[in-house]
Amino acid sequence: MGFEAPTHVQAQAIPVILAGEHVLVNAATGTGKTVTYLAPVIHHLQDYTPRIDRSQGTFALVLVPTRELCMQVYEILQKLLHRFHWIVPGYVMGGESRSKEKARLRKGISILVATPGRLLDHLKNTSSFVHTNLRWIIFDEADRILELGFGKEIEEILDFLGSRKSGSGSKGNEVPEFKRQNLLLSATLNEKVNHLAKMSLENPVLIGIDDKKVQPDTLLERKGSDMNKEVEQPIKMTGSSSADYNLPAQLVQRYVKVPCGARLVVLLSILKHLFEREASQKPKMKSLAKDAFCSWVRAYTAHRGELKGIFMVKKLHLGHVAKSFALKEQPSLVGRSFQMQTKKRKRDQKQKQKGPLRKRKVGSKT
Repeated sequence: MGFEAPTHVQAQAIPVILAGEHVLVNAATGTGKTVTYLAPVIHHLQDYTPRIDRSQGTFALVLVPTRELCMQVYEILQKLLHRFHWIVPGYVMGGESRSKEKARLRKGISILVATPGRLLDHLKNTSSFVHTNLRWIIFDEADRILELGFGKEIEEILDFLGSRKSGSGSKGNEVPEFKRQNLLLSATLNEKVNHLAKMSLENPVLIGIDDKKVQPDTLLERKGSDMNKEVEQPIKMTGSSSADYNLPAQLVQRYVKVPCGARLVVLLSILKHLFEREASQKPKMKSLAKDAFCSWVRAYTAHRGELKGIFMVKKLHLGHVAKSFALKEQPSLVGRSFQMQTKKRKRDQKQKQKGPLRKRKVGSKT
């Protein structure tokens, strides 16, 4: 996946998660939080002896706020699991077919990515959903989950799974005994996030939280039961300010000053430059660009009848078309095939103008 070195958050959090501790991670978007929790989970699952089987149900549960983030985490999970074919990833989220999701849950999903509402629906109504071997519950973007009003659903999910400050949960006989581990990741800290941490985490290790701003003993201090209601007694926390948010160390920002009317043109030129650089540096990307270019040209020249007047092949500039596919020059194979098709088309046109050729009758000698 192109990783060369872990980010600061990954270097701090991964060893702690591998040790089995409950963790509260406070880090900005773009710091690699997804890999931070997926890598240790996969490490433990692939190390089980004997190997886990999908019939044993779900071992890790990742809760995310939106459908888009659900698919993003699922795609990263698929890439990380490409060598561990016996660990089955899956997702459930609102807007998808419940019957298809039930079929996948019936077969078994080792690591499940889910949105809170749909997960609670399956916990209540899908009897074939096996979660007795659940070892990890992960709240990704916990602040956004609560901002979208899923506080009540989260409480019901934790009650249903028996994970309110519980250390073990249900135990299965087919896998090694492993303490239930909850992880909470959030870009911001507020009263609702603190209540969720207090309710779900047991003696958590705090990652990415400055002790000068937030004291660990007061971080999880809160009274009240409903995360969706106003807090009567506020937590002792420093208010959010511009100094509380640090950009990721690996993030590089650049800007260009342009006239207002030229913004779109400059943006397109920058995107084109980045696309061409990506294609030139990666052989696989360049090969895909060539294949796409060849396919497009062949499809363009395949039009017949009245469409020829719209798709005028004679006016097609292959060099310009190649640049739109991030190719500095047109592939020679396409150029030759295109020229051959053009010559053949000219021969056919000349033959039509002359009329059909008449075959001479040759008399047989007697």
